[in-house]
Amino acid sequence: MVRQTISLCALTGLLVVAGGGVSEPAATVIDKAEPVARDGVEPKANEILYRACTYLQQAKTFQFQADVTRDVILYDGVRVQYGGVSKVTVQRPNKLRAIFNGDERSRRSYFDGEILTIYSLTRNNYAQAKIPGTIDEAIDHVFETFGFSVPLADLVYADPYSVLIENVNEGHFIGRHKIDGVVCDHLAFQQELIDWQIWIETDKTPLVRKVVITYKTEEGCPEYEAVLSHWKLNPSVRDADFEFTPPADVAKIEFLPCDEGSGEEEESQAVGAEEAEAK
Repeated sequence: MVRQTISLCALTGLLVVAGGGVSEPAATVIDKAEPVARDGVEPKANEILYRACTYLQQAKTFQFQADVTRDVILYDGVRVQYGGVSKVTVQRPNKLRAIFNGDERSRRSYFDGEILTIYSLTRNNYAQAKIPGTIDEAIDHVFETFGFSVPLADLVYADPYSVLIENVNEGHFIGRHKIDGVVCDHLAFQQELIDWQIWIETDKTPLVRKVVITYKTEEGCPEYEAVLSHWKLNPSVRDADFEFTPPADVAKIEFLPCDEGSGEEEESQAVGAEEAEAK
């Protein structure tokens, strides 16, 4: 949300309760959050968001599933909805993997600390970018170089709270509501270009269970929704889980820098165009 993103692009496959056991993070669970006060943000909403982010921040590795739906506004204002499921694995500070299967496309995304790979099963091709560094640096580099951004990327930053709250103008505690039978604190935040809501479990494991983003400056105010489940904190993972070996019959193509096109160029130019998911 920090980017106030308009496009849900390549990193959605990279990233974008009921079910799935949740193991405790290695560090002590935060019982009392101490966020910095922010004008326009209710203290209760600020504290709940901070506590959830701090809890997730403690996990060296984590996994979750995101069941995503998104609106697309077609010609003459016709609104349609597409869906998909992304299974995400994170190993801090520099490894990330996601498997995405959706209505329009299926893909695999990998970052091993050196190379970002987006592999499209739909088009039977892949693109790679050399981005040595952390997950934070990879996400920032991809946004700045290729113009890709994604709502759920904020959750995998090293400091998710700072990223989420950065551009917030107002924040409110709405109440307690259930997501898949789990009681959650329901929060709503406003930024310049988007409004977003987040549902956070009220238990001792304050995990994010749902996110809704409204693109209020776009035609038809399309929405993005992700229901998060099957959380696992500190699961065992291998370096090989984040490495990509291309199948023999898969073509390699190039990413399209954001200053060379709008994301709607010909297929051969970039995975970036193929991955553009929402406006």
